[in-house]
Amino acid sequence: MTYDIRQYILVYPGGWTKGKVSAQVAHASMACITDQFTKEEEGTWWFRPSLETKEWLNGSFAKIVLKANSLQDIYEGFKFKYTTTIPVAMIKDNGATQPDKEAITIAIGPFDASAPVHADVVSWLSQFKLY
Repeated sequence: MTYDIRQYILVYPGGWTKGKVSAQVAHASMACITDQFTKEEEGTWWFRPSLETKEWLNGSFAKIVLKANSLQDIYEGFKFKYTTTIPVAMIKDNGATQPDKEAITIAIGPFDASAPVHADVVSWLSQFKLY
């Protein structure tokens, strides 16, 4: 069976430099993976990735970085965390290096973009242009 496993990263860059955007994209991507770790009471960490995450980690780590048109787009995309089984992570910068707190990044996935169950997510993401 062939899968189309990918991760989408949606950026609302505000006044960020390209270097800052790159860092925030990396943070969001990693957050989607590290959020799949759980910590036991005794301090042991367990990685319990979804099947799609396993496929992604064993594959090409495909990422598509898109530019959001507004903060509303970011918050709308974050809702997929609660309405799908897809991992979603949001990174809000603290403004320490570049003071623009309106700039936010979300990562959606990894997930199988060819799966009919995810068609609404892929359709929603298709409105955005590549960053």
